[in-house]
Amino acid sequence: MAKFTSSHHFEIIQNCNLFKDINPAVYMDELKQCSVIYVDPEEILIDIDSENSKTYIVLSGSMSIHLEKIDNAPIRQVNVGETVGELSLLGETRATALVVVRQPCQLLVIPRQLLWGLIRKSAQISQNLLFILTDWIISDNERFIDRSREVESLKDLSQLDGLTGLMNRRELDKFLNRVYTRSQMSGNRFVVIMVDVDRFKNYNDTQGHQAGDQALIALGKVLKETIRPMDVAGRYGGEEFTVVLPESTAKEAMVVAERLRINVEKQEIKTKDGSPLPTITVSLGIAESAIDLTLEEIIIKADKNLYKAKKSGRNRCCM
Repeated sequence: MAKFTSSHHFEIIQNCNLFKDINPAVYMDELKQCSVIYVDPEEILIDIDSENSKTYIVLSGSMSIHLEKIDNAPIRQVNVGETVGELSLLGETRATALVVVRQPCQLLVIPRQLLWGLIRKSAQISQNLLFILTDWIISDNERFIDRSREVESLKDLSQLDGLTGLMNRRELDKFLNRVYTRSQMSGNRFVVIMVDVDRFKNYNDTQGHQAGDQALIALGKVLKETIRPMDVAGRYGGEEFTVVLPESTAKEAMVVAERLRINVEKQEIKTKDGSPLPTITVSLGIAESAIDLTLEEIIIKADKNLYKAKKSGRNRCCM
C-alpha cells in the first residue's frame, strides 16, 4: 500500500470520468490522503453481497464485472481512468456484482466519507458522478432489453417446428381451440385444411431422409408464402400439415387450397449443397366448422376429405 503521489497518476486522475473537466485544486489535496493498492490477477476486489465502503479508480491494469458468478460472461470491463464500487458505496447497499482483477492493478482507494465530502464540495463532481450512474442505468436497461429479446426469441422457438419453422403441434392445438371458441361465440365459420405429402415414404426410401427433410422445408416455405395473412399453418405431425382459416367458408378455403397445391407442385427442392431433388405433390382435405360440430369432429371431417383426395388419385383438394 502506498500514498497517491505519482505525477503519472495525477494525469490519469485529471482525465478520469469522476474528475473530468474539474480544476485539480478542488480535489487533489483530498486525494493525496488516499492510498494506492496493488492487486493481483484473478483476485476478487468486490464480492457479491459484500459490504463496500470504497470507490476505486483504476491507475493501471484492468478488471471485469460479473453478475451472479465469476464464470458468467462479464457485463463490463473496467480500464485505466474508470471507477468501480460507486454504486454500492453511494447507495450504502451490499454489492450486487463481482469485480475481478484481470491484469495486475494499481487502484486509488477513495473511502466513502472522503467521496461524500468531495460531492458536497463540488457540484461538478456531483454531475460527473451522475453521468457515471446514468451510464450504469443505461447499460442495465440495455441488458434488460437484450434479455427480454432473448426470452421472446426462446419463446418463439418453443412455438415453432424445428424443421419447417411453422407452428408446432402444441401451439397449433392451442390456436385451433381459440379459433373454435371464438367461432362458437360469434357464429362465424372457420375452415381447417389438412395437407399431406403424397407418397412421402417412397420419397424418403428412394431419395434418403435428408432429401425428405428438404422436401418438408420446401413445403413449409410454400405454406408460409401462400396462405393469407389471417391464416395460420402448422406441422400436424410427420409429413402432415394443417392450415387454419379463421372467419372463412369452405368455398374460400378451396381457392387457398388449390393455390397451395399448385405452388407445392411447382416448388423446386434442393439438397443442402444446391443439387436438385424431385418435386413433391400434396393432397388436401377441407372441412368447414358448424355450430353443431365439435373441434374434434371438424378435424376428423378434414381428415376424411384428405383420405378422399388420396383415394381419388392424389395431388388434389376435396371438401
